[in-house]
Amino acid sequence: MDYEAGTSRFWNGEDFHGTAVVYVVKDGECLSIQCDYELNTLFESRPQDVRAFRENLRRKGLKPRRLPDDQLHSEVVVIFGPELSPQQAVYQLEVLIGKIRKRGLQTGKDCSEDYVMETLTGKLVT
Repeated sequence: MDYEAGTSRFWNGEDFHGTAVVYVVKDGECLSIQCDYELNTLFESRPQDVRAFRENLRRKGLKPRRLPDDQLHSEVVVIFGPELSPQQAVYQLEVLIGKIRKRGLQTGKDCSEDYVMETLTGKLVT
């Protein structure tokens, strides 16, 4: 595995797992914990749970299913790799914030399987 491959390691369908410090942010509160994580970037076991799909149903007058308590709802979860310094963490988060401000938030695939960006003004871009 090429650890210097940047983000391409993620879209190539790799599995990632280990123990790391995870930050959870919700409603202005922040919690950091050391715990195990597991990411599988090849499979989408619940595509109907992403924001784009759920909002597409709402726009059609349909009600999305209730999200189980053991799934993410409106939290932000950040996993920091162990080689990331505080300065690098701030820089990377600022890059992400800038991208969301400029282009919008990637909210997943809608009912037509089109990727959807949602801008800060609520405009949807596919």
